Amino acid sequence: MTRPGLRNRRVGLFRDTGTTQGIYGDHIEDWTLLTSRWAQLQDGVGSEKFADESERAKQAAIINLPYDETTKGLGPADRVRYDDGAGLVVEYDIQSASDVGGLHETVRLVCLIRSPEATRIP
Repeated sequence: MTRPGLRNRRVGLFRDTGTTQGIYGDHIEDWTLLTSRWAQLQDGVGSEKFADESERAKQAAIINLPYDETTKGLGPADRVRYDDGAGLVVEYDIQSASDVGGLHETVRLVCLIRSPEATRIP
């Protein structure tokens, strides 16, 4: 269980609603804000991987949220955005979500920090 006092970051929870085609033929991702919640963010361990002959860094994070009707349904089609209000905005792709201990108190998200040039992880 995450003590409420440790949830000291306000995050936005977004759902992927598909893509549309822009006027120049480009694909535009559509994201809908589901809600915002107080969360505990824990920076995880990063790993370096090679893809398409270029080096990519992937940094993991754990995000703990209160369990409720919205957060219990989060998954890989969703994204988390943290904005500290001072110019730092970080987006996270959700890799997995679980009910901690099956107690219906805390949802734990395992996420990867989304780099601006990254492609959407299915």
